[in-house]
Amino acid sequence: MTQTTALLTLAALVLLGLLGWLGWLLLRLRRQQQRRMALDKALDDHNQTEHEHRRKSIELISMAALAGDCDLSEACIRIRNLIGFYPGLIEDPRFRVIDRMFEEIREFDTHQERNALPARERSEQDRRRIEIEGRYRKDLLASLVTLRECMIELRGSAYDIDLATGVRE
Repeated sequence: MTQTTALLTLAALVLLGLLGWLGWLLLRLRRQQQRRMALDKALDDHNQTEHEHRRKSIELISMAALAGDCDLSEACIRIRNLIGFYPGLIEDPRFRVIDRMFEEIREFDTHQERNALPARERSEQDRRRIEIEGRYRKDLLASLVTLRECMIELRGSAYDIDLATGVRE
């Protein structure tokens, strides 16, 4: 065996080793991509479920407030927290009344904190809440009608849709 043949054999072995290593790396990359796709699908499914839950909640709370089954301040707080997930809705001029009212009532005590208040302080908060509800009633109810209609139109939509424009992001 000549020196040239030995060098060519050595080069072929090195090349085969590199090709084997490349194949192994490509196989690992493919498996990693498959795992990533599976995780992305699971995340998409989860996000879609969350979107549908928020959409239904907004629709139901709007309907309850419009029917008088829910205080406007409670509806406002709940809806504002839900539409916070959709910047397009918060920025939409049709729904700014929700944000304005929310800013005025957000500091009021709720649940156990409200029950723990002295009667006089609780009455004062109730008086202020009722006054704020009265100021925003007409605009808020009109906004809730529009918001409910938007949520009905979004039944079955993808979670990554821009709710203000109806275009997928």
